[in-house]
Amino acid sequence: MKRVLISGFGGQGIQFAGKFLANAAMIMGMEVTYFPSYGPETRGGASFCHIIISDAAIGSPVVVVPDILFCLSLPALEKFEATLAPGGVVYVDDSLINRKVCGIPDNSAAVYIPATRLAFEHGLEGLGNMIMVGASICRDAICDKKIVGEAMGRVISARKRDMYEANIKAIEIGFGFIK
Repeated sequence: MKRVLISGFGGQGIQFAGKFLANAAMIMGMEVTYFPSYGPETRGGASFCHIIISDAAIGSPVVVVPDILFCLSLPALEKFEATLAPGGVVYVDDSLINRKVCGIPDNSAAVYIPATRLAFEHGLEGLGNMIMVGASICRDAICDKKIVGEAMGRVISARKRDMYEANIKAIEIGFGFIK
């Protein structure tokens, strides 16, 4: 079982990243829950989502102790870093968060990725979320690399179809960052 929490601000693609991971897991034949949470603000307010991926039935969709935590804002890091499971990993967008992780279990890991900066440098503004997801796919095998394109096809809306290749490229940048 993998318990994933993706957190940041509205407008950073938090919910999109969660839907992508949930769909990727479904393609792999896994049991999945996806539980979004966000304030009434469209952009700028707190946003996070819970994803649980398992080969057995899942009792609750809420992630209290994440195995994999993504933090794309300082308030998200401050709120969730102490909840990381022993042996877990926290991914931090250090182009937006200017401090190190503290208070996580000794056998856990913090991975710092300048995702927003990398997205900007590659002409992929707004896709730092998918760079982070790509890093996790590579490091944690959160889903099979072979199904990334199919999963993206399932979650990208018809009006955003032109963003398909950009999202795939962002995921690949995340792969490359970890390698």
